[in-house]
Amino acid sequence: MKESQTLNRSATIRDVAESCGVSAMTVTRCFGKGYIAPETRKRIEAAAWKLGYVPNQLAQTLRHGKSNIIGGLWLLSMPHLTTHAAYLLGNSIGKAGYTPWINNTLSQWKQVRIALRDFLSHQVGGLIFQANETLLSDKEIRQLLKSFPSLLLVVQKKSDLPYDQLLHRRGPAIEQMIEHLTSKGYRKICLLAGENSNRDESFMASVTDNPNIEYHEIIRPYDTNPHIGDGIWRAVGEKYPKDMPFDAIISTSDEGAAAVVSMLQTRGLKVPEDVAVIGCNDSDFSRYFNPPLATATFHYDKVADTATQMLLERMKNPNAEQKNKSINMTFIPRESAG
Repeated sequence: MKESQTLNRSATIRDVAESCGVSAMTVTRCFGKGYIAPETRKRIEAAAWKLGYVPNQLAQTLRHGKSNIIGGLWLLSMPHLTTHAAYLLGNSIGKAGYTPWINNTLSQWKQVRIALRDFLSHQVGGLIFQANETLLSDKEIRQLLKSFPSLLLVVQKKSDLPYDQLLHRRGPAIEQMIEHLTSKGYRKICLLAGENSNRDESFMASVTDNPNIEYHEIIRPYDTNPHIGDGIWRAVGEKYPKDMPFDAIISTSDEGAAAVVSMLQTRGLKVPEDVAVIGCNDSDFSRYFNPPLATATFHYDKVADTATQMLLERMKNPNAEQKNKSINMTFIPRESAG
């Protein structure tokens, strides 16, 4: 077995320091929260890997009163978003010199409460929390959030809580979709979406009293995660088993849009000639679908970097005034939307 693959549990900070010609304090800063030059960090990490040195996270937590971990509590519901969002957020946290710990909210009070208590028991240095209005209305969750040394909320709509907030707005993309569809001559539009006041408000604002819209409707798919297509087929199929009064359908997921296209094709309808279809989330398969799916992008790379930077700024200056920033989803027109 190669030396770099051997785990040497007896290796110490001093061993790493001597191996790469730096002080033990510099090694400590490398694996803690202190700043060191990037090239020095690379040398230390290479030496630690070669020696099999493993930092004692528990010792660091006891010494500093908080760990080198930054928590991420995120809704990882869509299959393709689960890995994509977690990877981008974890990568951004890791590049900042911290250990990422990403957990799934499942949009459930019980799961969020458990996760928050777990983060607190490990004394995380900060938390990035993607939350909806329902979760933030829970008294126990609001009380737990007060115990975090640094906190950033990623929300669709500004919360009344006194924490830094990154507004990740879906509404502008919905507005862009409606504008695109009406410009192409589509007049009867359906939104397939779960309960979400932000999306609903944007959709209704775009279609109500719009002279280019003859008919509009919101249909709630059955909750069948992760089999999103099943929920679409059941909800639409039960309400409209034969003809549908739409010439355009917007689904709030690309998986749902793919299911809609398949449903329409089984009914002998063509996309986009008979019915235009738009998805959401800009999944990898959407551009290779037949026809290529029009969609909306979350800009998760920008969200991850911005959220991490905002949290780091809060960690450095805990008494600074509350900060709010916004990132909007944007529409990506493709063949399925005409």
